[in-house]
Amino acid sequence: MKILSIDWDYFFPDAKEMDWGANEKDYIFQDVIWYARAGGVWHDGSSILKTFSPTIPENFWSIVEGKPLIATAESHEDIKHVLKLCAPHEVDNLDAHHDYGYENDCDLNCGNWAYMFSKIRKKISRYRLYYPEWRKDSKELNIDDIGIDYTYGLPEPTDYDIVFLCRSGAWTPPWSDDKLMQFIDDSGLEVHPLMELRPRAFNMQEAVKIEE
Repeated sequence: MKILSIDWDYFFPDAKEMDWGANEKDYIFQDVIWYARAGGVWHDGSSILKTFSPTIPENFWSIVEGKPLIATAESHEDIKHVLKLCAPHEVDNLDAHHDYGYENDCDLNCGNWAYMFSKIRKKISRYRLYYPEWRKDSKELNIDDIGIDYTYGLPEPTDYDIVFLCRSGAWTPPWSDDKLMQFIDDSGLEVHPLMELRPRAFNMQEAVKIEE
């Protein structure tokens, strides 16, 4: 099977200030932490609400030929439910992170799933990573040492068997959840929720109070 894997954080700008480490399934990182992040200003005094928002290429969904299902989830770890089907798979991953392991962690998680299913569980026969363009000037530290196939931008139009899309709410803000829902709708594809994604509540006035 050919799988297009999309991490919603692919569409967001570089944000080293936000990289505090995260557990994508922890309510604190999905919701609470955004009040602390948004309480101040960011990038030359611009509002974080404007600065940290997604940029989606025009006609993005033209890279997906045919009519595959979209499997939606919160964490990239949940791609395990897709990878167990009719393996081995070819995976094109659009992501701001390589997910090939950052620590010596033997347990499957959102940061090592690509390694675990390629090298350990043998569910992925070919893994190709597509970084956002800003990664050209902000490479992950070990990317050239781990021996994976990576490039920048978008893949060529392909007849994928399934699309996996995760929100990664620890890395993407609640004030852009409405854009995520629109992004899914714009695909015109049938959605199969591994986890139903609902917009998270966010109150900027409360965030400012916390910062103060």
